Amino acid sequence: MIWRMAAGALVALSLGLKLHGNFVVPGDDVHAALHQVAAGLDKQGWSARVDLTGRGWLHGARGPCLLTARVLDPHGTNNTAYIGQLAPKGRVRYAWDGQWRDSLPRFAPLMTYYFKREIARQGIAAARHGVWIVALSPGCAGQLDAGFSLNSIPMNTIETLDPAQAPPKP
Repeated sequence: MIWRMAAGALVALSLGLKLHGNFVVPGDDVHAALHQVAAGLDKQGWSARVDLTGRGWLHGARGPCLLTARVLDPHGTNNTAYIGQLAPKGRVRYAWDGQWRDSLPRFAPLMTYYFKREIARQGIAAARHGVWIVALSPGCAGQLDAGFSLNSIPMNTIETLDPAQAPPKP
């Protein structure tokens, strides 16, 4: 009984926030994030470049280390295809929330995305960290230091939504 009441309250809260909020869904500025990371890598002695094909790719080189990375969409769509593209370049890993991971983090990044999206609709600043898929060549062993953090770049750079840009509420 208590679970039904809690679920009902959660649904009512969710619907209330959606009716009150802005219907514009804030978008990720992936290209800006790629350029920010490239600039950070350049400061660390890397030679980095951004390829804006599709959602964009980041390529970096420092000595024998070659890096290729991109931001995944919040649902991890096309992850298998990206692994196929990146695997020949080297070990494929993921960066999210200050940590390197060997497997794709799914639940926590997606829930964070949904939560931040809904509060951004209310006009509250809601930056989030994207999940990056990264291929590292064999020459990268021991080269990535603590200063290298792809996931320190907020994906949603919209601080607040401009109500003038929102479609009228029904």
